[in-house]
Amino acid sequence: KPVLAQENDFAVWTGSEMLVLGLTSAAYNPATDKWRPIARPDLAPSRILGWTGREAILWEGTCCGGQANRGAAYNPATGKWREFASPLAPRVGAIGAWTGRELVVAGGLSQPSGVTVKAFRDGAAYNPATHTWRKLARMPLGRSAATAVWDGREILFLGGKTGNRL
Repeated sequence: KPVLAQENDFAVWTGSEMLVLGLTSAAYNPATDKWRPIARPDLAPSRILGWTGREAILWEGTCCGGQANRGAAYNPATGKWREFASPLAPRVGAIGAWTGRELVVAGGLSQPSGVTVKAFRDGAAYNPATHTWRKLARMPLGRSAATAVWDGREILFLGGKTGNRL
C-alpha cells in the first residue's frame, strides 16, 4: 500500500531505497515496490539533509515559533537515530546543504520579540565521520528561509529573507 507523504516530510535516496523522514517516517524500495516503517526522529526534520553512505543526516526544523540548534542521523541498517548538538545559537529558518562530506548550517533568525529579530550571519559545518563542527566565515548579510544547493565547490543561496525584520 502506498504511503502518503505529509507536508513536512523530506526524503533522501540511499542508493537502494528512499527514506521519507518526518511525520510519515517510512522507507520505499522500488525494486520490491514495498514500504516499511522506520523510527521517527525526536525532532522535526528540515530541508537541510543528506546521505553519508551509511546514514541519513539532518538538521532540526522548526515549527510554530520554535528554535533549533541540533541535528540527528538515522542508520537504516540498525534502525537507530543519534542526535548531535551544535555550536550555533538556537535559530528559526536556518539554511544549508549537504556537501557530500559535511552538513552545512548557516543563517536563520533569532526568536522574535515583537516583530524585530536578529538575522544570524554565522554558520558551521558538521562532519559526521569525525563528529566535529567547524565554524564558517560569516555571511555578508544575515539570511533565513532560503534555498541552498551545493554546486561541488560552494553552497549557493537563493531567495529567503534578509535583514532584521520578518
